[in-house]
Amino acid sequence: MIPATMIVRIRIAFGSRREAFARFHSPVEAPARTAVLMPGFQQNARVRVFPEGAYDAVARFRPELLAASAPELRRIARLVKAGRLSLPSLNVGLVALTRAGERPLEQSGRDLLWSAFELPIYEQLLGPRHETLAAECGAHAGLHLLPDTPLEVKVQRGGVRVRMPGGALLDFGLRARLDLGRCPCGLETPRLRELSAPHPEVRAVAAAAY
Repeated sequence: MIPATMIVRIRIAFGSRREAFARFHSPVEAPARTAVLMPGFQQNARVRVFPEGAYDAVARFRPELLAASAPELRRIARLVKAGRLSLPSLNVGLVALTRAGERPLEQSGRDLLWSAFELPIYEQLLGPRHETLAAECGAHAGLHLLPDTPLEVKVQRGGVRVRMPGGALLDFGLRARLDLGRCPCGLETPRLRELSAPHPEVRAVAAAAY
């Protein structure tokens, strides 16, 4: 039986401040031109960061992979379905980036994105500095806790919490079940399943950490 409190310890790596931005965690191994519509990420030849709403600039970049918050992805999907935005270069997938206090990508949102793009959809959980704490794999059977992320992720009584440097405990404003079994993708790392949002006031407290 899995204890009611399960702690997954992850290496603390906040000693260096030279990297002001987080590295984007691609859900695919092959390099892909990636547009990230959220600040706080490093840019390189393949990854370009845009502000939310910069759709014309994104289209000119011709991304193969698109990453943004779930609400922003839904807005983009509605524009595409209405014929007001065209992103024909997208051919790899979509990544929903979820921060503390934000609602995770729900099934209705996945259905909308699929109807607009017919591409694989991945979700990732981000820490306060946009470091990737957990990422959905190609089997879409939960979000794997990444072994090289800089914080301690804790699932206690169904609530997702993150141990911050100095010992403070951040309530992520999400509920999940921690699965320690082998994933259909072949990985054996723990994963968060059945991700959902609790009451709005809990999410508001979590969002204040950003």
